[in-house]
Formats: sequence, C-alpha cells, structure tokens
Amino acid sequence: MSRKQLLVIGLLLFSLSCSRKTTPTNLLGTELDSCDYVNDVVSAHSLFVGRWRLVRIKANGWGTTSDKLPAKPVEMVVSPQGQLTLYEADEATWSARLLLTQPHPEIVHYVVDVAPTVDYTTQKRRSGAVSFYFPQDGGFRICPHHLLMGDADVDGADLYWLRVKAGRPRSRGF
Repeated sequence: MSRKQLLVIGLLLFSLSCSRKTTPTNLLGTELDSCDYVNDVVSAHSLFVGRWRLVRIKANGWGTTSDKLPAKPVEMVVSPQGQLTLYEADEATWSARLLLTQPHPEIVHYVVDVAPTVDYTTQKRRSGAVSFYFPQDGGFRICPHHLLMGDADVDGADLYWLRVKAGRPRSRGF
C-alpha cells in the first residue's frame, strides 16, 4: 500500500472514532437507541430537565474497570433551574444545583455545587449520602432518551441514565 493510501485509511478511521453518533449496545440488559449527542449548553440544559433512572455505573480506577448496576433503584429529578434531587429506593438522599459549561465548542461539562457527602438541607457532612460515587464534575453527554455523565476517562465513574416518563418518585424526604 502506498503512503497516500495509508494516510487516507488513517484519516478515515480517525474520523469514525471521533463521530458523535454512539450506539451503546447493552447497558446490562437495557437496550438504548442510538442518537446524536447534543454538543451545546443551551440544548443540553433543556434536555436535562425531567426525570432520569440510573441504569449503569462504569468505574475506572487504577487501570481496572468495573461495570455494574446500582445497588438500589436510583432516580434523579432535574428542575428547569438546574436543581437536581437524587432518590434512592424512593427516598430523597441528596440534592444539588448543577451547572453546565462549554470549555470547547464540541464539549459539555457539568459541575455540582454540593458534594454528595454533604446534607443539602443543613450543609453538614453526612456519612454516605448516596450509595454510589457521584462525580462532582465531569463530562456530560445527553440526547432525548439517555444521559452519560461522569469522570471515568481518568479515575472515576460514568453514570448512565435513561429518561423516565411523567410521574414523581414517592419520597419520604431527607
């Protein structure tokens, strides 16, 4: 093969690997449709509002990757103002304000204002406010029916969420 042909093949492979179109095949038994992830803050914020169910936690630590289901049912409710509340087994366990930023034209990031180990109502540290690692900041990829947020690209976790239809979790409060 000529050098020019190898260059063309390399560029083609590179462009395919950089494509925003993603088709997750199986999130531990939950099939997701393919979609083009939104790559601007305004559209991402409007899609984020609503109710989401955690379906997968993918952790990466020191070169070891684990892929698991949450220990108990987890839902996240997001208001138009960016206030999110986590419900574990129908009980509100943590709430925070989430801010979306755009450090690069094709990248959306998030940051939450309160760590998951801080009680939202008293602002005091709690022991285990949530039963899983919820990254305080990281990458944010969203389309109408699913959401990926986290920091597993270094050492951390990615959280995979599916949109839940209308209705509210039964909450016993904090």
